[in-house]
Amino acid sequence: MIENLEIKQTTIVIGDIHGRDLWRDIVIRHPHARFVFLGDYTDPIPSDKISVEEVWDNLMRLLSFKQLNRDRVTLLIGNHDAQYLFSHIWATNSYMWEIQTKLKDFYACRNQFLDIALEDSGLLFTHAGVSKSWMAGANLQTRTPLLPTLKRMIDIRDNDKIAQLNAVGFARRGTLEWGGPLWADKSELWELPSGYLQIVGHNPTDHIFMRKTSPDAGIVFCDALRSGEYLKIESSAEEHNLYIMNFYSDSAELLTTIQCRK
Repeated sequence: MIENLEIKQTTIVIGDIHGRDLWRDIVIRHPHARFVFLGDYTDPIPSDKISVEEVWDNLMRLLSFKQLNRDRVTLLIGNHDAQYLFSHIWATNSYMWEIQTKLKDFYACRNQFLDIALEDSGLLFTHAGVSKSWMAGANLQTRTPLLPTLKRMIDIRDNDKIAQLNAVGFARRGTLEWGGPLWADKSELWELPSGYLQIVGHNPTDHIFMRKTSPDAGIVFCDALRSGEYLKIESSAEEHNLYIMNFYSDSAELLTTIQCRK
């Protein structure tokens, strides 16, 4: 008798890179996985002492990895990427003036390799997260399917939609009560749309953690690459198992298990 073996998919989620090259070693460790990068590929943290040349080389290597593995690599847009992709939006205080022209040209020519969001059976991946408050401010109903809506809003010909995606709240020294999917602060992400476990970066943390805001909504904060942490998701037809991985200690910690949304 032949057993019906369940096929599982492994997804590796890597938080904000900011010029760090640890992602290359993580990729080697998981050669057959799918990869989701949560954005912010440039603008290194000053204390990391990463040179402009290293940032550029790292970006080229990441793009090459995407080009060679288009079906299994997703590069999400972060707020630090959007400031070069959309010239009329809020800039960060770590803007790389030395190579701004190169970066603007790079993102302008290669925006087809970047996504604003990814959805997978109840998991929603964005750079910073989606709150009900932001949805209300953008005139979106709380039951609106988020992936197609966000993809429509990224149309670079519509400055109003881009401005909504790049909304910056008071918590990030902006002018609004809430931030959008590229800028939302963790303090703004308590009331979340139902039906999704969101996977986000943007908010630096030493340890990946989950916030459950209601029985059918929650969010996982994954901007912990500096500590060597990333997220591994083992998915079957029925459920997702999320593990916190630490590259340096080679450890795995079960974070949560959720049922797939049909």
